[in-house]
Amino acid sequence: MFGIEFYEILLFLRQLGLATVGAASLWGAVFLLKKQHVLAQKLLWIFFSALSLFLFAWIALALYTCAFCAEAHEGILLAPAFETLKYAMREQFFVLSALALWGIAGFFIIIVKPKFLKKSINLHYFYGASFLFVSILLLYPWGDTESLRHSVFFSLHAWHSVLTLGTVIVVDFLFASLKRTHASFLQKIFPQMTKAIWLGLGLDFLSSGLIFDEAFAITPKLLFTQTLVGIIIINGAFLSGPIMRAAFSAQKPLKIAAVSGSISIVGWFSITALDTFRSLIFGYFELVVIYIAFVITVYCFYEIIEKLLLRNLWPKHLSE
Repeated sequence: MFGIEFYEILLFLRQLGLATVGAASLWGAVFLLKKQHVLAQKLLWIFFSALSLFLFAWIALALYTCAFCAEAHEGILLAPAFETLKYAMREQFFVLSALALWGIAGFFIIIVKPKFLKKSINLHYFYGASFLFVSILLLYPWGDTESLRHSVFFSLHAWHSVLTLGTVIVVDFLFASLKRTHASFLQKIFPQMTKAIWLGLGLDFLSSGLIFDEAFAITPKLLFTQTLVGIIIINGAFLSGPIMRAAFSAQKPLKIAAVSGSISIVGWFSITALDTFRSLIFGYFELVVIYIAFVITVYCFYEIIEKLLLRNLWPKHLSE
């Protein structure tokens, strides 16, 4: 439908889940280093939810592509890209299994907390090892690439999502679940998280530059992606500066912060999706309309959550 293949949706969900697991692990470790154990514990909700999404998408993709089937299916023709995907999934199976077992063990020990276990997993080690697993899955060139340049491109192009999309999701979660005792800390850590997002965007530019000559083609999707990048840069400059300063000094949550946050998260979702949906048939203006509709939808969702569920979680000194 609309040029989107079912397996591309699974690829998008797989990337979304893994990037979020990586970001939750990264910032969970940072929070622990800064003695913010409660916030590090909060990120476990994102971590396990994203890990479940990633494992579901990976397993569904393996079944859909028949990645581990015997190579004797006469009459079935798969595109070369499909074969490359199957090969990469087979190669990364053991690291994937290690991450899955590590996550399941962590959920059982940290969340379930069975009575017969006297000790829990040290969160420093849990987040650190999880981040290592995610980085190996994203950075190692599992596919059969043509050259070192192509390998570096695929690695950076995949891993930057941890710093961009994943970090944006973590930021939104923290603001949504923020308690009054952590307002001052979040105000201090937010600029560092913003720098990580800018670094991720820089890595994306660097990776694209490695294959610019052979991959650059002016299409509606490319023009829209560049428009999104421009919007993200301009919006990010305002969100990380005057908007957030105003939000922390205001008497209540600002609507402009919700609008800016909606623009940011929908922008990164869209860029990640467009990277995956290779044959999307929408034109430039159709993509713009869809993007605006999603921004409005996410903003309305923010408003509903803030009014119905999070009214008591906003810092008291910002709401009185």
